[in-house]
Amino acid sequence: LLESRGTCFRTRGHVALFMNINKARTFMELIINDYGEYIVIAFAGLLFLLLCKAVYDQVRSHFQSEARQSLIVEQAVNSIRELPHPMVLLTVADFRKYCKLVSHEETLSSSVWLYTIDEVHNFCLEFKVVFVSHQWTAFGCPDPTNIQYNAMLMSIDAIRAHEGWQESNMYLWVDYSSIPQKHRGTQALAINSLTVYASNVAAFVVVAPEVNHHDLEDEVCNKETYQRRAWCRAEQ
Repeated sequence: LLESRGTCFRTRGHVALFMNINKARTFMELIINDYGEYIVIAFAGLLFLLLCKAVYDQVRSHFQSEARQSLIVEQAVNSIRELPHPMVLLTVADFRKYCKLVSHEETLSSSVWLYTIDEVHNFCLEFKVVFVSHQWTAFGCPDPTNIQYNAMLMSIDAIRAHEGWQESNMYLWVDYSSIPQKHRGTQALAINSLTVYASNVAAFVVVAPEVNHHDLEDEVCNKETYQRRAWCRAEQ
């Protein structure tokens, strides 16, 4: 019993133990690992579809724009062939007699009415018709200061002298006198006839003297403001 028992190993040694513990994968990692290839294919397909849709929308927008432009051109051509509202004219003598711009309804007894395109064409061949375009300088009245009216008379006299026309052979188209003011329906018809009126006249005169707007403080009406008015652009 007194004898030494010794040791289990005759020499000292080291034993290393390695444990490989697998970390639990997340749901997304499982999806990517198992279905990643399909996801890439689906994503590429989605991008292709979006690209196709973008190209389709672009082509469709182009052809729609072309169709709108064609319609506008067709309407413009037809507007020259049709006369929705008669052309209403004043003699220069009557225009002088009123001493101011008067409404369409006030000139009914003295104005000249042309009901068809042929009438307009033949009348404009026989007489000198001047289309006078201007801008309103008040909300309720086209020319409260009479400055534009006087400028119109000066323009008419200048054209007559320059061209050698006889005043008795001259007629005027002025919006306030030639377009209905009290009935919106017939007024719209007259506006739609502007291209016929303007395309047959002997002279187109823009009257845009510098005038302070009657209802807008610090608003000055002139050539620049004339060009910005939708009504004036439509007449041109």
